This record gives sequence, C-alpha cells and structure tokens, in this order.
Amino acid sequence: MTHRFNLPRLFALGAILSGMALQAPPTLQAQEAFEPLGLNLTWQQDPTTTMTVDWHVSDPAEAAVLEFRPLGASEWVTTEPDETFPFPFSDRHIHRVELTGLEPGTDHEFRFGAESTVYRFQTLPADIVRTPVRLAMGGDVRTSRERMEQTGRVAMEYEPHAIVFGGDLAYVNGDPRRVAQWYEWFEVTRDVFQTADGRIVPVVVAIGNHEIWHTRRLDEEDLHLEAEWGLEEGQATFFMTIFPQPSGTSYRVLDAGDYLSLVLLDTDHLEMIAGAQTDWLEETLAARVDVPHVFPVYHQPAYPSVRSFGNSGSQRVREFWSPLFEEYGVRVAFENHDHAYKRTVPIRAGVEHPGGVVYIGDGAWGVGTREIGRDHDEPAWYLKRATDQRHFILATLHGPHQHFLMVNEDGAIIDEYPQVLTRPGAAAVVAGVEPADVILGERVLQLLPPMMVDVDAEVLEAWTGTYLLEAGDLTLPLEISMSPGGNLRVDLSVLGYPEVALFPLSEDHFVLDRTDSELRFVLGEDGRASGVEVTFEDGTVLAPRIGDEDR
Repeated sequence: MTHRFNLPRLFALGAILSGMALQAPPTLQAQEAFEPLGLNLTWQQDPTTTMTVDWHVSDPAEAAVLEFRPLGASEWVTTEPDETFPFPFSDRHIHRVELTGLEPGTDHEFRFGAESTVYRFQTLPADIVRTPVRLAMGGDVRTSRERMEQTGRVAMEYEPHAIVFGGDLAYVNGDPRRVAQWYEWFEVTRDVFQTADGRIVPVVVAIGNHEIWHTRRLDEEDLHLEAEWGLEEGQATFFMTIFPQPSGTSYRVLDAGDYLSLVLLDTDHLEMIAGAQTDWLEETLAARVDVPHVFPVYHQPAYPSVRSFGNSGSQRVREFWSPLFEEYGVRVAFENHDHAYKRTVPIRAGVEHPGGVVYIGDGAWGVGTREIGRDHDEPAWYLKRATDQRHFILATLHGPHQHFLMVNEDGAIIDEYPQVLTRPGAAAVVAGVEPADVILGERVLQLLPPMMVDVDAEVLEAWTGTYLLEAGDLTLPLEISMSPGGNLRVDLSVLGYPEVALFPLSEDHFVLDRTDSELRFVLGEDGRASGVEVTFEDGTVLAPRIGDEDR
C-alpha cells in the first residue's frame, strides 16, 4: 500500500474500460464521442465557486451547449455559451461560458452534449487548513510541443489544482502565420494537462514578450500583410482574445477565497511597468495585506539568472515593484524570461535580508535553456540556487504555510524552498547552546504536499511512537502518530507549537526550516525508523534517545 494513488486509479480505469469495450455492442464501439478542437479551463472570478470553460469548434453552431453536474449527481445542468467569437486569424471559433455558484472543493463532470466526451474539473477548496492547494508554476512554455508535454506530464503526477504561467506561452509572437502553434497549445491543455482521474487542470496566464506582434518580424516584401491582417505594432491580438481578460487590461488579480491572490502583471509588453500599472499594483497589494499567500507573477525578472543585472526591464521591476513587494509583505515573487531556474536569497532594499522577498523561477517549462550567468560580469550575489534545466515549481499552500518544490522535466527534484514564518515564542536549551542562540519559536514546520513519493504504509507506521529528544539537560518528548487521512502528525506542544501534520517528502527526510535546520528520520536497513535528529545550521544537533519502551 502506498500514498500515491494515480497508478492504481489508472489501472482500475483501464480494467473498467477494457471490460466495457468487450461488452459494448458493435454500433457503440464504432461511435466516436465529440471532442472539441481545443479545450482550456481557467478562472475570471473566485476559483472556489466558479469555472470558465473555453472550447474550440470549426463551426459556431457546433456543440453550442455545455452540460455539467457535481460528480455523482444524476441530473445534468444545461447552459449555453456566454459568448461565441472567432479564434483570431483562423476559421475556428471559441465558445466560452463561466459557471458560477459552484460548491468549493468539489469535483464536477462536464460535456458538450450527449454525444460528447465527459471531462472533469474541480473548484478550489474554501479551507486550505484542511485541504492544501498545489499550484504548478512556470513560464516560457512552448518552443516545441514535445517539451511542453514532457514537463506537463511530470507536473500532472503531483495532481496540481491549477497551472500558472508567467508569459511566453506558445512563441507565436502575435504572428497570424503561426496560428497552428496555438492549436497545438490548446490540444496539450486538453489532453496532457489532465490528472490520472481525468480532471482537467485549469490554466492561469500572464503576458510575455512573445505574445506581442512586431512589424520587424516581416520581410520588406511582406510588409503589406500587416495591413491585410489588421495588425499594428505592439498588439497582442491572440493573447487578449483567446484568454479571458475580465479587467480589460493585460494585468489583473485573481483572488481565491480569502487565502490566495495571484497578481498577474505585464512587464512592459502591452502596459508599461511605471505609471498606471504600478499605481494599481500598490492599491492591489495594500488591499490584501491580510491575505496569507500573495504571489506576483510576471515575465521579465527583477533578478535575472542569465541576462545582465543592469538590463532595462529588470531595473524597472526593481525600481517600481520590488519596494511595493517589500512594503506590503510579499514573500515570494515568480519571474520568467531567462530560460533557466533560479532562486534568490531573500532581498530587501537591494541587499540580502532575512525579511526580504525571494524571487523564484526564470521560465523554462518547455524551451531551450541558457547558461547561468551568460551576460553577468561576475557571479550574481543574489543567486542562492540556479541551474539551466527545464522545470516547473510546485507551490503547496497549507494554512499560512508555503512550500516550493522544483522538479525538472525528468521528475528529479532540483531545489526546494520552505518559507520561514516568524512566530516569536518558545526558546529551548539545545546541546549547551543558550536560548538566545536557538529560538525554536521562529521556526515553523512546513506542510509538504502529499504523494510526492511512494512511501509504504508500513514504513510510515514504523515512524509512529514517542521519541525522546535530548536537548542539553532537557529530555523532550516528540509524539508522532498517523492521522485518519494516512499522514504523519507530530505533536510539538512541548516546543510551543500546536499539533502539526507532516507529509512525506522522501523516505528519510522532513524539512523543519529552509536552510538552517532540518528534522530527519533515520531509517535502518529494514526500513524502520531507528532515530530522529534535528540539525541546525551551526552544526548543533538535537540527538535522539530511543528505546523499545519508547516506541
């Protein structure tokens, strides 16, 4: 028995479908269900109670109906598109409907008439203390379909609730001659961005430079095409049409319940960084100081891993937006554009600071990667971790806690970043170190996403029991038990913490803090827990004393 259920679900589904195929009449076997040419789910309003569905058809009268119901319900609810409009520079059309008044954290089925394939979607939960939310973050999505799909398939193994892209989506450059790249993009969102149980994962997007049309992309003899297409320099016709733009601008905020705000920004593509957008950003952040998870998502990085630190776009982000991030308590900002992966040190006022903003990303979901520091005169002081690998970032939100796991296109973990939350509180004497030097109340155990690895239930069970941590002259009991949901729970009340749930990160490791400490379960050769230790940055160790009577 393991804690990853996607493969069993796949096997079970395959067995069911195989049995149906053997029993179905020949006429039903030959009948093909309707499938839209492209499919994209996203949100214009609160993701806990709404869902926007776009489906692409060749004829505007085709499949002009959507039916949906909560999973397990018997009756379908029928609705028509809110709008139907041409796919730009194409003979296709897009039906769009926004479903509202849905129940939070609920699976739904939907289809486009009785002859359609049946799909699924899920609203976000209202309470992320009980149900953590997982977001697959990235950018610079597709220079080849194969790369986009490869990273997407790995991301789906973690069953994210949503995908968030920070620009440079299909590398069409606003060019009508490349419309087929958009066709493929929406085939991937239909076929690949789907969990093992058939749930379509919604996609939220910000704009990048490769969404913009520039006249220079035409040869001189083809300049007449711009007028024929009705294009003008600097337009983003595809982006502004095929993705909902409820704000009417290329920047907006998407609020999920009272716990998450995705601030989707435009780094000098359609809208300038300075001016009206910065004024709006300050108002938006000021209104959300009580939201625990506020994530700015944008394209050009303030702190680039590849391009020059002094490039003009990065300078403007640092000048106009970084001070606002710092003033209004943003903890992590997601950047793209450089075709690499990076995580900075916490930065405040242009220098490393423990209370600063961490900038993560640099955009390499499905593109060729670039050499770290390619345009730097010297190693960048601000880079804590950087590598030229395609990847996505799994952001897990659990109550007020954040955890970021960076996974490359082959499924290998290349970085992780637990966020430290300040909670002044209990001190402890640790191996002779004075309380002023080790303040456990400033460290919070991170809640890690489930199903990150396959861990045998017997191994988890072996970790349960009472552990005695020797801390100087103190002996502290550490109670570990199994929760009803099959996760480990640790009672840290002796250290001033409430009971906290932990999810397995690997078979021998739990993160206690981002870099300066860790809680490690030591496994014996038989896979059973043989010890526990807490190690701090300075080498101080909370050593265990575990006997059979204590297990």
